[in-house]
Amino acid sequence: MKTAWNINKQLHIDLRESDILIDAKKIPSPVFPVFCDRESSPDRSYCLIPNKESTLLLVKELPNIEFIFEISGVIKKDEISSIIKEIKGIPGIIAALEINPEKIKRETAFCPM
Repeated sequence: MKTAWNINKQLHIDLRESDILIDAKKIPSPVFPVFCDRESSPDRSYCLIPNKESTLLLVKELPNIEFIFEISGVIKKDEISSIIKEIKGIPGIIAALEINPEKIKRETAFCPM
């Protein structure tokens, strides 16, 4: 996936297709592929998950979001701002923003550490 490759290059991480698959809680239940990097940092993991599969959304509260880039683990607020700035610098990325997890109806991370 080109988006994962571009993020890898910009952030110097190694997102790779994972055996983790996320089911939408709908019928039919599409499976959303996950690209993860759990090795670049000892105290955090990165996951890139498409929010759309055909006409279905993984997170219905985010209908205009193409991808979810989840960071799990230890991270400082200024690091989040820096990562968002780096992602915005990738050609083809129109917007990148931090979403408060409480805004979406999800009790746990998509890809916990």
